[in-house]
Amino acid sequence: MVIELLGQLRARGHEPERLGEVGEAKVPHDLIAVAIPAREAREAFDDLLVGQKPIVAHAMIMPAMTIQPMTDATATPSPTNGSLRVGCPMWVNRDWVGRQFPPDTPRGEELVAYARWCTAVEGNTTFYAVPSEAAVARWAEQAPPDFRFAFKLPRAITHDRRLRSTGAELSEFLRRIEPLRDVLGPFSIQLPESFGPDDLPVLDQFVSGLSAEFDWAVEVRHRAFDSGSDDEGRLNELLVTAGVDRVLFYTDPLFETPPDSPEAAEAHQRKPRVKLRPIALASHPVVRLITHDDGQAPMADVVEPWRKWFPHLARWVRDGRRVTVFAHTPDNLRAPDLARLVHAEVRGLVPGLAPLPDPTEVSGQIGLF
Repeated sequence: MVIELLGQLRARGHEPERLGEVGEAKVPHDLIAVAIPAREAREAFDDLLVGQKPIVAHAMIMPAMTIQPMTDATATPSPTNGSLRVGCPMWVNRDWVGRQFPPDTPRGEELVAYARWCTAVEGNTTFYAVPSEAAVARWAEQAPPDFRFAFKLPRAITHDRRLRSTGAELSEFLRRIEPLRDVLGPFSIQLPESFGPDDLPVLDQFVSGLSAEFDWAVEVRHRAFDSGSDDEGRLNELLVTAGVDRVLFYTDPLFETPPDSPEAAEAHQRKPRVKLRPIALASHPVVRLITHDDGQAPMADVVEPWRKWFPHLARWVRDGRRVTVFAHTPDNLRAPDLARLVHAEVRGLVPGLAPLPDPTEVSGQIGLF
């Protein structure tokens, strides 16, 4: 098995292109190393290099050792504790009734039907208002044990107060969500586009005080945090220290197609344009894959721009991470189908990955991909 350096390699003059390909090399004893397959060496190095400053996660200190080459015979191990949950921006979309959901799905019961298609959902509703106790109780009753809500923190915390003096609001929000504790995924801290590098000390203070009982992930939209920038490096360093992951969004495919509907025009106006790369900082990365969909193209073609992410998702699962992926389109009409297709593609790379539930068949919609 290849022993791959994951620490201060670039600072020591090691070139990642050579790693996993050399026949023999000595590893300095004070560097951090971990065993990974050779074919993934460069991608793993890229994952752990944050900006210009190498960051190490899930590694172990090892003494001086010899790097040995390996073949691809051990190519695709099954996941150990890793998982992949997929979903959509919401679970209530009445356009899904009669398409993905049974035609007699009553209002208020959409979550039951949705959970037969997807295993996670973005909790956009909590961004706009803290849900009532009755609503939370209903969701707790309807959600199956393996389902996960990835709720957004209320905008009163992230946008109005910009993470400043939010202790009371955060405590009340967590108290209200408490009945869903067993089905909670990462909480999403979605920051406004104006939240930039000068605000990083505020973010640092906020995430440092978060409860370790929950998983947390931060979404930034300021262009200063483009992939590879010094500010991205500073952001990621403070998140690694706090054990907080990133919410990664991939919007390039959306902006490559001119808007052809009111929904597409709104998406072009509202979706972020920050250039991000696949990078997992903690145990629970969240990925939002966003693209254009006219409803006519084969779904395999719709997800084609996303395929570059699939090997990264697969590797994170094999590394034991709990990965959550959300599929977005301007109208989200086929988002449940696309989310399931993403899962199928990644499962093809990780055969031991648990399957999705079998959805209720509606008018021949199952098997579209």
